[in-house]
Amino acid sequence: QEGMEGLRYNDGKADPQGRLWVGGVHLDQTPGAASLYRIDPNGASSAWRDGITISNGLCWSADHQTMYYIDTPTGAVRAFDYDDASGVIDSGRVVVTIPESLGFPDGMVIDAEGMLWIALWNGNSVTRWNPNTGEMIDQIFVPAHNVTSCAFVGDQLDTLYITSSSFDMTEAEQAQYPQAGAVFGVVPGVKGAPMDLFGLAE
Repeated sequence: QEGMEGLRYNDGKADPQGRLWVGGVHLDQTPGAASLYRIDPNGASSAWRDGITISNGLCWSADHQTMYYIDTPTGAVRAFDYDDASGVIDSGRVVVTIPESLGFPDGMVIDAEGMLWIALWNGNSVTRWNPNTGEMIDQIFVPAHNVTSCAFVGDQLDTLYITSSSFDMTEAEQAQYPQAGAVFGVVPGVKGAPMDLFGLAE
């Protein structure tokens, strides 16, 4: 598409009405070069947020009134007022700020209690956050330096799969984390929220 040279898609997820939200990243991670897009089931696409650097985690609240979103270099989760019927979002507000000492926020999923699970690149872990208070309430470490995303799986949605990357690691880091790039599974003691499918509204 014209104007998208050097860009690739990153994380994407379907909203409760079956629309696909997907964001981009420039191949050289040029700051502000990417956007967040919405692709409707009929194929129509539109950009809803520009000035994105590394588009990442997306999820929606159970009442379908809030969309949570991560642009990794901001170190924050932004919450948008979300209109379920139209798929329109507002300008948003920061609800979680992640210190760089913990890592960089990457993929994200929401659980049945409305808490956010965020994978931390350069952080060896996934963390659980309360979007109402901005407080971190749990942290699960895995033997991988760059943790990329997470998702609840299983019939009861009670297992959390955690993905990781071996990309751009030094030899020393590869020796320290030989399982980097693996998928890990944990039972965190809380269930996930059901996922939505593209093109299939509730």
